[in-house]
This record gives sequence, C-alpha cells and structure tokens, in this order.
Amino acid sequence: MDQIINHAVLSLDFWQDTVTYEGCTMPAGTIGCEVLNIPDSTIEKLDTPCNVLNQLL
Repeated sequence: MDQIINHAVLSLDFWQDTVTYEGCTMPAGTIGCEVLNIPDSTIEKLDTPCNVLNQLL
C-alpha cells in the first residue's frame, strides 16, 4: 500500500540518538547540521575532533 505523506505538518520521531522522518532514520546530529546550514566541508573538518570528544565522554 502506498503511504501518503502530508508535508503540511512536520513530524520527526526522536529516539535516543536517532531521528526518523518519512521512514528514513539518521543520527540526530545530522538534522541539527542541516537546520543550522553547516556546510559539508565544515562537518568533515569537525569529524576528527568530535570523534576524540565522543570517546572521552
């Protein structure tokens, strides 16, 4: 059965560190970066320091 998606209402399902929208699940930080318009080049530069910080936490 086809699923009808109504874009008049934004519905995001958050669970632990993921977010689901239209059946697509991704890390919650991905949505934050898109909302803040952080360019992919900046995200790539932050990858290494963020991984170190995550290991410390």
